[in-house]
Amino acid sequence: MALTNLNAVPLKNLAINGAFDYWQRFEGGTQTLTSAGEYVADMYVSTVSGSSTKSISFQRSTSVPTIAQSGFNSTYSFLCTSNTAVPSLAANENVCVAEYRMEGLDYEKIHAKTITLNFWMNASVAGVYSIYFLNNAGTRSYITTVTQTSASVWQLQSVTLTLDSAANSASWNFDNTVGLKIGLCAISGSTTQTANLNQWQAGGFLSATTGTNWLATAGATVQLAQFSIAEGPIGTTVSGFLRAGNTIQQELALCQRYYEKSYDIGTAPGTASSVGVSNFTAVVTGQNINTLFFRSTKRTEGTVTFYAYAAANTTANWTLNGTTNTAATLQVSGTNSISVSVTGSSGNPNLAGHWTVESGL
Repeated sequence: MALTNLNAVPLKNLAINGAFDYWQRFEGGTQTLTSAGEYVADMYVSTVSGSSTKSISFQRSTSVPTIAQSGFNSTYSFLCTSNTAVPSLAANENVCVAEYRMEGLDYEKIHAKTITLNFWMNASVAGVYSIYFLNNAGTRSYITTVTQTSASVWQLQSVTLTLDSAANSASWNFDNTVGLKIGLCAISGSTTQTANLNQWQAGGFLSATTGTNWLATAGATVQLAQFSIAEGPIGTTVSGFLRAGNTIQQELALCQRYYEKSYDIGTAPGTASSVGVSNFTAVVTGQNINTLFFRSTKRTEGTVTFYAYAAANTTANWTLNGTTNTAATLQVSGTNSISVSVTGSSGNPNLAGHWTVESGL
């Protein structure tokens, strides 16, 4: 009987921007948080909550696992630094280094199934680190831990679990809102700590009671690289990382569902630059100047911000007939395009400027 050779099917990475290729909002600049949270790398949110003094910085790093280690030639990693020592937190406080938010439309196909989370980690403080899996309402959570056995070296971390069962489907979103949150928690107060590990439970827990507080050391760092979510119990025996997109351009398109800008990739919004600027001319002042079509359909109608291009700024101003400080007005906003108008000039006004649209989860 003839034998048939079977080619292995590449694992599908469900985590967009898992190689941290894209940082559209900041383009590698250092962001420091003392409260609240925001996107840093595309698809990854960092959060700091509570009133105690904290200063956490995030930036793109070129320190990555070697191709001999991981089988993938990364360019960037995600670097977090604790600028001040935080020996302890109040009960309702927490610091989450990086949280990946999966859209419910993507989460639906893996709900109640077994998945494996793989990522490379490099922490300056050896110890036990908490990983959380959480629904959007914060009513269902799964807490587990990974161990950094040696300080300041890249180590592959892996977590395999079965996602919450269909009996709890009312707690999970299968639409264009947040379906699943997966994060690395640096430390949290007692309210969101739990000793019940490796099981689904009611409540929005973020960390294990046994977790190491790496924030206790001023200047401590933790880095993440090659973040992967795959269906199945693949463990760490599978070498090589794959992007969610088949090409780097497809990876960008996946990111642009949640955030897009007129600036070139590599140029942070608010930078003085005429590259990529939008130019329109209207017949009548105040009418819709033109329609801006997005490269990717957005998850939902986003928040649009306008920027002048002639000088570094973070204002909502465009240039009208060569004069700055004239506000562009958003007339119509949707998931595929926006329309813009302007007032304050006669004749045939020429409007020019940059824009961003935020549709993040």
